[in-house]
Amino acid sequence: MNLGAGALIIEDNKILLLLRNISPEKNKWSIPGGNIELKESPNQAVLREIREETGSNAEIIQYLGCFKYILSQDKFQGLSFIFQLKLKDNVVNREPEIHSKLEWFEIDSLPNNLTQVAKFTLSKLGLVLNNKKKHIISTKELLSDIILVLPFSPKFNDDKPIPLNRCIKSLYCLLNSYNYSVKIFNCTNDEEYIIFCNNLPKLKPIALIIHLYNKISIDWVERTANFVKENLKNTPIWLIGKINNNKINKLMKEQYFDNIISDDEYYKVLELIKIRK
Repeated sequence: MNLGAGALIIEDNKILLLLRNISPEKNKWSIPGGNIELKESPNQAVLREIREETGSNAEIIQYLGCFKYILSQDKFQGLSFIFQLKLKDNVVNREPEIHSKLEWFEIDSLPNNLTQVAKFTLSKLGLVLNNKKKHIISTKELLSDIILVLPFSPKFNDDKPIPLNRCIKSLYCLLNSYNYSVKIFNCTNDEEYIIFCNNLPKLKPIALIIHLYNKISIDWVERTANFVKENLKNTPIWLIGKINNNKINKLMKEQYFDNIISDDEYYKVLELIKIRK
């Protein structure tokens, strides 16, 4: 699965679009954006892509959501994170081999041949009539005390999500026994990952706990932590899992996590929660 980040940019009631010159969705208008590189968060990727494609620096106004799409004709499957951005400089088409045109369109005069990413993005502002409210969780879940996350990895899919291990099940039961509300996002299922990403800015937990399970690389754990840090700035992020000393030193040095807990000491989460409260 291809991971990408895209930008909705509006100035003077006009939207910036680029005409794709390559597959997938060649000869269709899309929003600026591109692939997310390894160890790069979606926030970082969208700002980098804007600089590369238009020559302009930008700032993020808000995160709009993410969605999964399949392009059968191009044999392409993607998961895109969409942000609203504000430009700081004038724009030019810096990658004509990828985009044949860069144009500003009036909101009420948009082209018909839009990419799937562009359609989803415009629907977030009510610009497409068939906007459906998908991937929204209840207010009760949004207000959960603790959020437990199994990070996304492209090696897994909807058919075979990673089951919750004994550590996570035990931690869940322990927290419930102390009357803490807990929401688990098993993002090894990509639909669950979309739900997590679309609701992330609305979450208000005491802490968010990321689980380092056996089959995931540390790079994907770091990417999840980085994305959470940029969208839940005041929420502590804790890592739990089977972690060797080398990994602990690396993770603490890069300041992805506020605390790191081993699987067999999951009960220490209670002590950390009491400190936070």
